[in-house]
Amino acid sequence: MTTVLNNNELYIVTGAAGNLGSAIVRHLVANGKAVRSFVLRGEEAAKHLPEGANVYEGDVTDVSTLNTLFSDIPENTAVYCIHCAAMVSVSNLVADKIWHVNVDGTQNIIDQCKAHGARLIFIGSTGAIPEEPKGTVIREVEHFDPNAVIGIYDQTKAASCQLVLDAIHAGEIDGCLILPSGISGPGDYTFGNVAGVIKEYVEGKMPAGVEGTFNCADNRDMAETIVRACREGRSGESYILGGDQIGMKEVFDILAEHTGLPTIKTILPAGMGKFLGSIVLIVLAILVFANLALIGKYLPTLVGFLMILSSLAEIVRSFSLKSGGLKSWWLGIVPALIVLILGFVFLLKPGFVGASFGIFTGITLVINGIAAVVNFFQLKK
Repeated sequence: MTTVLNNNELYIVTGAAGNLGSAIVRHLVANGKAVRSFVLRGEEAAKHLPEGANVYEGDVTDVSTLNTLFSDIPENTAVYCIHCAAMVSVSNLVADKIWHVNVDGTQNIIDQCKAHGARLIFIGSTGAIPEEPKGTVIREVEHFDPNAVIGIYDQTKAASCQLVLDAIHAGEIDGCLILPSGISGPGDYTFGNVAGVIKEYVEGKMPAGVEGTFNCADNRDMAETIVRACREGRSGESYILGGDQIGMKEVFDILAEHTGLPTIKTILPAGMGKFLGSIVLIVLAILVFANLALIGKYLPTLVGFLMILSSLAEIVRSFSLKSGGLKSWWLGIVPALIVLILGFVFLLKPGFVGASFGIFTGITLVINGIAAVVNFFQLKK
C-alpha cells in the first residue's frame, strides 16, 4: 500500500479503531497528514475511519504484520509511531493474553521503531501510576513498577511504560509517554466505560447512580495534544492528560442539561449492592437453620445440578481460551473437573451429604454475610 507523504512525515497509529486511536486518525487526516492506521483483522469499528486513514490489518503480537506496517517508507521521512493498541480487561482469567498484547506487543513496537528510526509516542495510562492517599494530586513519575499498582491491566501498562522508558534512556529510540485518564467524546463505537454510562442513561436503564467520581477528557483534545507531542514532547518525559474530577451527581446533571432528559437524583453509596446482598445472605442463613431437615433433603440436589452446569461452562470457557492462544488455559480444567465430580455426588447421593450440608451452608452464609457487612462499613470510613 502506497502512502502519499505530506512534508516528508508519516504517522503510524496502532489501535486506530479504538476511541482514542480513531480520534487521533481523524485529527491527522483532517490536517492533511499522511497516516497508516493499524487495526485488528475484521475490526468492525474500522469502517468508521475516514477516507485517507490507510488501514493496515494485523496484530501487535504478530511481527510479520508489523513488518508490513513499517515497510516501504521513503528515505528521509520523519516517522512518528503513536502506539494506542492495548487489550483492556481487569480479568485475571486472561492475564497471559493481556500481558502478551500489552507488554510483548509494546516490545515489538519498540523493535520496529528502533529498526526504522521512528519516534515513539506511547499511550500508557494514569493507572500505571501508584495510587496516592485520597485528595493527593497525581503527578508524573520517573519509574513505573507493575508491582506497585493493582489489577492486571494497570500492571501491564506500568510494565510497558517502563519498557519504553528503558529503551529511550538506553538511546535505542526517541519518544515520550502519554498517560490519559478517562476518555470521552465522539467515535467510541465500542462503548467504553464513559460511553457505556451515557448510553444506559439515555436509554433509561439507569434508575439510580452509584457514589463515585469521574475524571476524563475529550478524545479530540487528547488527539490534538498527542499529535503535538510527536514533535514537541521531550524525550523520556511522561505527560498526564486528564480533566476535572467531578462527582456522579454532577455527571448526571450535565447529561440532563444536554439531552433534556430528567437527571438521576438517587445516588447510592458505593458498596450498597454488596451491603444489601450481605443482608440477603444472613436472611438465607436464618432460613437454612430453621429448615435443616428440608434443606438436607433437597438442597444438595439443587446445588449438585448447579455445580455440574457451572463446571461444564468453565470447561467450555477454558477450551475457548485455548483457541484464543492463552498458554495457561488448562488451569481452569482441574478445579472444574473436581467441581463436576462433586456435583454428581450431590446430585446422585443427596442422602450421603445429609443435614450436615445444611449446617455447613448456613454457617457459610452467615460468615459471608457478616464479612460483607463489615467490609461495607470499613469502606465507608
